[in-house]
Amino acid sequence: MRNTLFKKIRTGPYHLWMLLAIIFFGVFLRTYHFRDWLTFNPDQARDAALVDDVLAGKSSWIMLGPEAGNTHFNLGPWFYHLEILSAKIFGASPWQLAYPDLFFSILTIPLLYLFAKKYFTQELSLLLTFLLSLSYFMITYARFAFNPNSIPFFVLLFLLGILSLLESGDEKWWSAVLVGIAVGVGIQLHAILIFTLPILTVLTFLYLAAVKKMPVLILLKKGVVILFFVLLANTSQFIYNFTHGNSNANKFKAAFSQNAGGGKLMTHLEAAIFCQSTANLHILTSLGTGDKCDTGNIVNSFFQKNKPFKLDAILLILCSLIFTLGGYGLLVYFWKQETNTQRKDFLMLICAYATVTFLVMVPIIDQASIRYYIVLFFLPFVFAGLWLEFLWKKNQGKLKYISLGIATFLIILLQFQTLLQNYQAYTKMAYSDTRSVSLREAYDMTSYIISGIKPPRKIYLDGDSAYFSRYYKPFYYLAAKAGVEIIRAYKEKNINPNVPVIFLEKPSSDKQLQSETHLGRSVFNYKLYKNMAILKLNN
Repeated sequence: MRNTLFKKIRTGPYHLWMLLAIIFFGVFLRTYHFRDWLTFNPDQARDAALVDDVLAGKSSWIMLGPEAGNTHFNLGPWFYHLEILSAKIFGASPWQLAYPDLFFSILTIPLLYLFAKKYFTQELSLLLTFLLSLSYFMITYARFAFNPNSIPFFVLLFLLGILSLLESGDEKWWSAVLVGIAVGVGIQLHAILIFTLPILTVLTFLYLAAVKKMPVLILLKKGVVILFFVLLANTSQFIYNFTHGNSNANKFKAAFSQNAGGGKLMTHLEAAIFCQSTANLHILTSLGTGDKCDTGNIVNSFFQKNKPFKLDAILLILCSLIFTLGGYGLLVYFWKQETNTQRKDFLMLICAYATVTFLVMVPIIDQASIRYYIVLFFLPFVFAGLWLEFLWKKNQGKLKYISLGIATFLIILLQFQTLLQNYQAYTKMAYSDTRSVSLREAYDMTSYIISGIKPPRKIYLDGDSAYFSRYYKPFYYLAAKAGVEIIRAYKEKNINPNVPVIFLEKPSSDKQLQSETHLGRSVFNYKLYKNMAILKLNN
């Protein structure tokens, strides 16, 4: 039996084994210390509490999903329903609620290979799939529960469905089913997809009618199939709107009107170009720090007096612009040269999706961050494939192997460097800061906060705004699991002298911490973490 297995491995198609190896590698990076290193920010604590209430019968079935930004408009409930399902199967711990996002992230790896194969060679498709499996950005958004985290899978499902619609004959209907499911779920994951996916679907049908000359009756039937699955996936929020006077729909209209209005078109266009370029380079190489789209401000500061010149930042921006604008140029270049209809449709679809997404992003670019570009996550990998193909064709002899090898090696090296830095931060309990919280550190911090707690098992919590806003909800959730209630100290006029008072702030020297006073109280104990100090105050 063992010999038979090895024989199958030796005689089997090499690309299949390569793909399986890439998938296993991606699974390892996404699951290693999944529980301890899980991101557990305020949104995750809020969602976990909602799921707990539903499971305990304290709340009714969730009809709407998370709020989209600060619009008061709620997305669909798909994300919550998956969390509830996962909790019923595996348990309701924070890491178990993240299993659906982890699952879809893993499936995204082979799905990108199938998508890339629509245009690129088998070898190049495997390389791009490997780069995705290694991407720090993609790994990060696989390792916690967050409603946009499943977007890559459903965007690829949508694109593959659209390509199938363009390729398939009149008798094939499964492509319409794929598109319907992808649109139905996708519009519940991010507000941007509420515009992007339906617009692309309509444009596809117009193209099928005008260019492909598909009969109108067939188009109508396929349109009905798509609409059926979209309505089916969004049943609960349609019921909610119907029974609540279209309140959520009205909030959506108000949010759209607010963002659609206003001037500064050229400023927004400039910011959108810089932000997308930065995101593309970051997703592919992990270069760039932070989540804000601040590259436009860096460029503008270059032309202002008395502003420090940031050579490294300027070079990074130039690289991102060359990579992205050159990528769009290569899209057009290869599209003009392409004679195969299906490969031409692939490039056209990429261009159409990127263009529609760019236009949708322009009005909201002031609110956007790098994470918004998870809706365009595939674009830098397609651009990388086009750049590599271009280098391959332009170089001759050994030079083409050397140029491709250097480019690939640099990308892999940059990703490994970032992954190693984060690995060291996690292992040294130095990951959590004012931007993100790991579950392991949150547990440790909560244990210190509630240690020695006596009846009435309550704690007052206060702190510097950046720390308090980031840690209050995670601490509240984890402490409640231990039977301890955390109260916002600044909302209390009279603090109970029998209840401990905790203060969160930036870490500093022992001498300085010991001499501090907060809320009129001195420090009697404290614990220093790499990026935060937790002070216990006399009460």
